[in-house]
Amino acid sequence: MQNITDIIVSIVAVIIPAIGTYVIKLLKNHKQIELALAFLKPVADYGILVAQKLGAVDYLEGQAKKNIAISKAQDKLQQLGFDKADENLLATTIKTQYLAIADELNRSIPQVTKEQADQAAKQAQLKQEQDAAKAKADALAAAQADLKNAQAKVAELSK
Repeated sequence: MQNITDIIVSIVAVIIPAIGTYVIKLLKNHKQIELALAFLKPVADYGILVAQKLGAVDYLEGQAKKNIAISKAQDKLQQLGFDKADENLLATTIKTQYLAIADELNRSIPQVTKEQADQAAKQAQLKQEQDAAKAKADALAAAQADLKNAQAKVAELSK
């Protein structure tokens, strides 16, 4: 009976530190996950802000803006020393954060609408056409001036 008790105590003495080590490892991993989640909100806000600012300059559809926000947030996480974050978790965090701050963002950083982008493109094309017409008119005026000078020389030589 004594031998069985000694064997059980020996086994428990070996198992307890192994279990303790495993539990400590799990807790450390849990702390790393909590730390990563704590970084996700402000990093998601950063990605959203960058995408929103780009949307104030150029027209961006919703999916394009979301992809930019995810990409910028992942870049920021990598700068902070984290490996590539789970894209689904990051996308969900970005959606949640965007819904929380969307009204304030749209008031402070108005977005270019599709109509505004189309109108700006038409205006740019019109300006380009006007510049081309002006260049042609300038070339024509220069050619007419050269012709007038040449006619004056011919008239002078004809005298």
